[in-house]
Amino acid sequence: MNSDKNNLIEKLLFSIKDNFPEINIMSSRLISEWYDNDILELNEELIFRFPKAEWKNFKIEAFVLSELSEILEINIPNPIFVPYDFSFIWYDKIWWFQLNNEIISNLNGKSRQKIVSQIAAFWIACIILMLFQFLIWICLSIVNRKYFLKNPENS
Repeated sequence: MNSDKNNLIEKLLFSIKDNFPEINIMSSRLISEWYDNDILELNEELIFRFPKAEWKNFKIEAFVLSELSEILEINIPNPIFVPYDFSFIWYDKIWWFQLNNEIISNLNGKSRQKIVSQIAAFWIACIILMLFQFLIWICLSIVNRKYFLKNPENS
């Protein structure tokens, strides 16, 4: 099994070196092997995520994360580079800690309110972006349908 993991890491590293020969790779670590993508950390600061198959949502995710990172006050994965074939996404590593009951209970009211506001802003921004994408999809569907019905070549 370790051999499979090493082969996977080598394959992912080859793809990174092929796209970014200038990156000096001092360390690499496979963070996870999910059913739909693999995540590799380089030099303890760069994150590369590779889809395992054609993943239609990968393009949408890159766009949404890029847009959200511009309007939110919290750190979220912000794509630094996405190749034209969407074979991977490159992010800077986000340093974070998990909120637990002990941390939350030691926060003052102002800090708790700030966290609640940031979480709410994140979800509101996600919903707005999804609605915006849905509206674009509807408009494009209407335009395409009208073109298809009016175009005599489609008869």
